[in-house]
Amino acid sequence: MLRVQDPGTFLLLNALNGLGAGCIWPAVYAGVADTYRRSERGLIMGILSTVMLGGLAAGPITGNILLGLTSYRAAFLTCIALVGVVLVVVVSLARETRQTAQHSNVLPVGDHLRSLTRELL
Repeated sequence: MLRVQDPGTFLLLNALNGLGAGCIWPAVYAGVADTYRRSERGLIMGILSTVMLGGLAAGPITGNILLGLTSYRAAFLTCIALVGVVLVVVVSLARETRQTAQHSNVLPVGDHLRSLTRELL
């Protein structure tokens, strides 16, 4: 974003960012609704919002410190590595077994995709 000279490109990139967030948050809300009881949902959404806002506040500060200590390339690679670590943690902690899905009346992702494919074809 620092290298973008054209305001149109900057606006396009921000629109794509907003589109991505617009796709992610309804899925998060649905996941919370499917996973937690009604009495726990407010607490979980509060925790999610706090974590998100904490990341929004800490991200630019950490990024500026990282850029001040290293180069753009090293900062970018560090951020990519952090995203990779987070992906590994999320995948390892968020696995849903078939047995858990059967108890909660929610299809595992693979079954859901197969049934959706059958409906579309």
